[in-house]
Amino acid sequence: MKILKSLLPVSICVIAAMVIFVGCSSGNGDSPIAPTNESINNIATMELLHNGKLVVLIDNEKVNGAITAQMAQNSDVYEVEFYNEMGELINNDPQKYKLAWRNDTSFATFEQLSEWGFFIYGNKQGDTAFQILIENGNNEVYSSPSILLKVR
Repeated sequence: MKILKSLLPVSICVIAAMVIFVGCSSGNGDSPIAPTNESINNIATMELLHNGKLVVLIDNEKVNGAITAQMAQNSDVYEVEFYNEMGELINNDPQKYKLAWRNDTSFATFEQLSEWGFFIYGNKQGDTAFQILIENGNNEVYSSPSILLKVR
C-alpha cells in the first residue's frame, strides 16, 4: 500500500504530461498559410504573382488587376496560388493537375516553368485577355475569369 501511495503523485504527473503533449500535438500540423490537401473544386480566391508581388486577384469571379508583358524581352516569372473560402492555401497536387491557358497566341505565348509558375512572352503589342486553366489529364477542371493582358 505504501508503494501505491508513493506512486500516486508520479502517476498523476505522467498522466497530466501525456494530456498536455497530446493536446499540443493534435491536428494535422498545418499552419494557417500552409497548403492543405483540398480539392481544386474548393477554390474561392486565385492570386497571380509577378516576381513574388501580387498583380491580379480573383475573388469569387471578380478580377482585380492586369498583367503587362514586354515585347522582345525575357519574360518575368509569374506564379499562381489558389485559396479556399477560409483563406488557406490549397495544395493542388501538381502530379494530378497541370496549368494551361486559353489565349490569343498572336499576342502572347505562355510557357510553364514550374508546378504553378510560368513565363509570358509578348508577340504583338496590344490588349487582349487570357484565362488560366487547370487540367487533369485532358479534362479542364478549373477556368479563371478573363484576365486583362497588356503587351507593350
